[in-house]
Amino acid sequence: MKNSLAVILCFLFLLVWAFGQSVLLTFFGDIPLVRSVRLLYIYIPAIVPILLCLRLLKRFGAPGTGNNPLGLALAGCGKGLLYAAICVLPMFVGYALTGNLNRSLTADGIITGSVMAGFFEELFFRAFLFGFLFRYCRWGFIPAVLLNGLFFGALHLYQGYDLLSALASFGVTFGAAVLYSWIYAEWRFNLWTVVWLHALMNLSWMIFSVASTAAGNFSANIFRVVTIILAIAYTVIYKRQRGEKFAVNTRTLLVNNQPDSI
Repeated sequence: MKNSLAVILCFLFLLVWAFGQSVLLTFFGDIPLVRSVRLLYIYIPAIVPILLCLRLLKRFGAPGTGNNPLGLALAGCGKGLLYAAICVLPMFVGYALTGNLNRSLTADGIITGSVMAGFFEELFFRAFLFGFLFRYCRWGFIPAVLLNGLFFGALHLYQGYDLLSALASFGVTFGAAVLYSWIYAEWRFNLWTVVWLHALMNLSWMIFSVASTAAGNFSANIFRVVTIILAIAYTVIYKRQRGEKFAVNTRTLLVNNQPDSI
């Protein structure tokens, strides 16, 4: 109970900090800073609650917290990039054939919309909120991913221009939270797999001006669905070839009773 409370309170503090600083920066819109620098001002201090929570979990005796707790070991970076590049290839090829090149895209736009979104969103939502609850607080996959998905989807509601499009953005990002959480767990909590997958999926969406929201349109989603299927299939094949148990199974759906899942 103490572990779960520590994670949730620290995550809420992270959200309050990020939202508060975002609002504050709107009052200083005339400051000549590119968006990536503004976001770093918000994101970097937001790591503090994660480190505080990790310290609390260790003090409360949560198992496994001393062994690469965030999944950011550099040894897994290359593996994650290779996995993501193969899986996202259908989106890049499909959008190149059917979409239009976004000639107004800037380096700052790529950094914020692809690199920073991929890294920090996965760090905050998958490694921290989902990962800590599932790995160290022994929540089951379903409750941990539901809470994760609700927060992740809610924070993308702003992308809608009316109620229907807002709900569509929520649904798509909620589904993304489920997919990324599952992949993160099955790749032995190597966060780089979902960081690169998230970043490259966003990049393909941006380079070819696919859509203005996460929901997209019918033709855009065809290639996204192919990428999702490929990502799932690749993960299943990877697990079976290595003879590894799936982290998400009947023993971990409601309560995580599988010791080796940490």
